[in-house]
Amino acid sequence: MIIEISTLFQQVLLLITMLVPGFLIYKLHFGGKDFAKGLTNLVLYIAQPAMIISPFIRDFDKKLLPGIIGVLIFTFLAHLIFFGISMILFKKTRNDLRSVLRFAIVFSNSGYMGIPLIEALLGSEAAIYATVYNIAFHFFVWSVGCFIYSGEKKYFSINKIFVNPAVISVYIGLLIFFLPINDFIPDVVVSATDMLKGLVAPLSMMLVGFHMASADFKGVIKEKGIWGSIFVRLIVCPAVVFLVMKLVQIMGIYDNTVAATVILIASATPAATATSMFAEKFDGDTRSSGVLVPLCTILAVISMPLVALLLKLY
Repeated sequence: MIIEISTLFQQVLLLITMLVPGFLIYKLHFGGKDFAKGLTNLVLYIAQPAMIISPFIRDFDKKLLPGIIGVLIFTFLAHLIFFGISMILFKKTRNDLRSVLRFAIVFSNSGYMGIPLIEALLGSEAAIYATVYNIAFHFFVWSVGCFIYSGEKKYFSINKIFVNPAVISVYIGLLIFFLPINDFIPDVVVSATDMLKGLVAPLSMMLVGFHMASADFKGVIKEKGIWGSIFVRLIVCPAVVFLVMKLVQIMGIYDNTVAATVILIASATPAATATSMFAEKFDGDTRSSGVLVPLCTILAVISMPLVALLLKLY
């Protein structure tokens, strides 16, 4: 295994501590809805693109291509599997809550939490794979994600899938990586990109903490569906991903330890913060999403190291 479980636990715990400042900001009335909205826009339109582009600012290395292609194919397959699992569950649950539970299963926090975590654990090569994993996330979230909440097939459009801030950032990153322009990018731009990407993990976790402070845990925590969705997201989804990867390895189709580790860790991250954002956007059950996301994030401190033990079998 290429990572230490204790190191993974420490890194996840470090991210979880970033919930505290956001929690305090809300409780001490240092910021309201406008503050949270501004912070969201900062992460979404400034810090996140920097995080996506940063790993690609390096010399082209053809040795990475098989890993990149393998991760890209597998993560599209993984999201289809997650979507399939979600659609057979919670059929008897009321509509607004069902959308939240299903969305949380399909979409993990593989970007805001996964990329910084994977880079800290495994370095820049793994960060490229983690960014590639999130290509599938961003393709699906603006189509499948919108469909889960709205039930409208109109979201399966070229414009929704291929044109959004994250996917455009991926295009830019890939151009930098594949074209010989890396040496022409000024050092100050590279340094600024590195600084901005460092904002993603703490700010996104602070947002979760901020919404956690306003959540009605007493009323929602009794919902059986909440616990079922969390269990599937943290345990079942990464376990299924590992079984498929192991099968592919046994068949001799694909075998890349670093890529497999990235895929497993990314798929084991808690429910995406977009769960709450989309609930707000589509008039879903924001009350339940406000509880599910932080609760799932806190429990990931325990589940992610446990899931990582599967790597001993790879």
